Order: sequence, then structure tokens, then C-alpha cells
Amino acid sequence: QITFLYLPNNHILRIVSTSISSIRENCGVAVVYDIGKALEISRQLAHRGPDTEGYGVRNGHGILVIKGRAGTFDEQTLRSLLGPTDGKPIIVHRRYRTSGSRDPESVLFDAHPHVIGGTMYPHPEAGYIQITDAECAMIHNGHVKDTFLQEYEFPTQTGSDTEQLLHADNLNGSEWVLRNVQNTYSVAVLDANEEYVTVYRDRNGRMPLWLGLDEDGNYIVSSEDHPMSEIGGTPIREVKPGELIRMHRNQIESRQVVPSETKFCYFQGNYFARRGSYLWEPLKERDIRVAELRFMLGQQLAKEFPADGSDFTTYLPNAAMDAGKGYANATGLPYRELFIKLRADRAFQQVDENKRRETIERILMINDRMDPRIDGASFDMVEDSVIGLVNAPIAKRKADLTANFFIFK
Repeated sequence: QITFLYLPNNHILRIVSTSISSIRENCGVAVVYDIGKALEISRQLAHRGPDTEGYGVRNGHGILVIKGRAGTFDEQTLRSLLGPTDGKPIIVHRRYRTSGSRDPESVLFDAHPHVIGGTMYPHPEAGYIQITDAECAMIHNGHVKDTFLQEYEFPTQTGSDTEQLLHADNLNGSEWVLRNVQNTYSVAVLDANEEYVTVYRDRNGRMPLWLGLDEDGNYIVSSEDHPMSEIGGTPIREVKPGELIRMHRNQIESRQVVPSETKFCYFQGNYFARRGSYLWEPLKERDIRVAELRFMLGQQLAKEFPADGSDFTTYLPNAAMDAGKGYANATGLPYRELFIKLRADRAFQQVDENKRRETIERILMINDRMDPRIDGASFDMVEDSVIGLVNAPIAKRKADLTANFFIFK
């Protein structure tokens, strides 16, 4: 499904909807030059990956990788594990996955960065893995279907699409990947023999990726623009779909390898991104952040599905809050917060539907300050819709059980 959202100055934003079955991994990637900044931007990208965090840097013996369960590292620990980085680029990754084993050891083993070569030193009791002397390393946000790489029999350790993509990059080069692998990826690659870091984004650009400058004027990269600002950096622009960048500190080389065929992913704007991010360059040009985008989507929803006799509009926390306000604004209905979440867990980031349902059951509650005699008895609920078949029945049942006067529409 394609949504056309009409922005100011007659600009039309074309957003391609994504079904839940096609979403495999939506992670956070970044490139910085300081260990403290690496840890901080990892935390700023935590909403994109609650499972693991990983770091890679080139040293005198190859590439050193540290990856562990999310929240494992503080700055002192990370500095002791990575050692002196001497201003070299550090690749940073936050990951979650929605399929496959959730066994703690498997999650740790499958974490990014992925490497070719090197020696692995597992420390499962401490929650991390160390890899030394690797030839190259990759971090990846996206999903590459097997059909694009099935003709190769790469000697992978994990069988993941990222590791296969790294082998394809190492064998054929980054430009070959951009020309021949027409799927979803935003990646950063380190090579033990190269000073620079290579960054590129597939021709459709479904996974966001931003280029910016840190406080010292060095080029940095992040999945979203807002985390750059939070660590003192300045977002410049998106990495263009189909663009390849090689950068080291204040030096940069850019090449448009294939023409852009941009297809913004609805899921990124509607659910995944931080409210303070611009996310896409057309939004930044018009000073429209994600929170306002969602408000506008709520207004668009009201045009397509007008209110029909309800007393108020509410939303299912938390991503749909701004859309709920937009829907209320467009329909003229009062806006009320009927549902609350006890924790900030994102149900979508569970491994399967049963786990998502368990999460929603555990954390979704009714706001006991709501009184149907005052606020009204029927409501329209706006939610992010990605897992609506799980959310809506639970919300309806909880509303019915808590106050018989509430009618779910």
C-alpha cells in the first residue's frame, strides 16, 4: 500500500507501507570517533535495538569488535575493552530481531558487528563477546532476502543476511553490492587495511541513514538525525539512496553508484523513529519532525475514516499518541488518554505474536481517572496498526472489564 501525504509547498511524500511479515530487523547504526560518543549515541539509538549493542574499531592488528547484551557496557568498561582508538572511526550498532531464537547465547552470537577472520573470545558470564584481528567488519540495518545471495556459498558463522552481505562486499566490492543487491540495507564497513570507513544505502532507501558533523568537524553517521544532535553533532543530510561514501575524520568522498528510487517506509515514520527526529530530508526542509508527521497522519486518517458518533478519541500508547491528537483535531472530538503503559516496552520488538500479546497484557492499563459519566462512554482508538490484530482485542477487553460504560469502536 502507498500513502501520499501532502506537505506544505505542494510537496507530496510517498510512503510505502510494510507488512509485519516483511519486517525482519530494524536496527540502529552509527559511526563516530570517540568511545564516549560511541556509547552515548548507542544509548540514543536504543529505541531501535533493545537486544544487543556492538562496537568495532581498527587497531594495529586488524579490527577489534566488542558486542554484548544491551546495557552491558559503561564508558570505563568499553574503554578498557577497546583500548586507545586514536581518533579512528568506531562503528556502532543497536539490534533487535523479530524472528529466530531468543536464546541468550544465540542473541549474543548473532549481534553486530559481523566480521570476516579474527579470533573470538566469548564471555557469556559477563554478557559480551570479543573478536580480535578481524579482516573486515560490517554493521547493517535492514534485511536482504536469500534470493539475492543464494548463488554464493559463503563460509558464514551465523548464516545471517548481514554476514552474507559482508562476504559479498569483501569479494566483489561495495559498488557491486549497490548495483546487484536490490534489497533493504544501510551499512557501514571497516577494512583492516583501509583508514576510512565505507557507508552506503540501497537504492530505495527504506532504512534511514544520516550524515553529519561532530563538534570537531569530523564526519559522522547515524540511522536518525536526532541522536546526532543529542551527542553535540550537526546533521547535514541523508545519505542518498544508492550513494556510497568513504570518510575518515574531516575527509569525505561520495559517489552516486546507482540512481535513487526512493521508497520511504511507512513503518519508520509511523512507529519506529524518535519523535524529535526529522527522519527524511523532505521533512527537514520543511521543519516537520516525526511528531508532527504522525499528527498529520492522524488528520489524514480522519479523512479516510471519519468519526461516527463517538464521545472522544484516544490512542494506544505510545507511538500513536501524535496520530491520536491529529485524528481528534480533524474530527473535532475531545482527546483523552484512556490507556496507559506501565513500562516503555515496545511490544512489536518481541519475537512472535504470543510474546507481543503477553507484553501488551502485562503493561497496558486503563487510566482510572477517566469517568464515562464525564468523559463519555464510547471512543475511537488510534494505534500504530502494525500489530493491530494483537493490540485492539486486548484494548477492547480491558476497557470493557474496567468500566462497562466504555464502548470500543
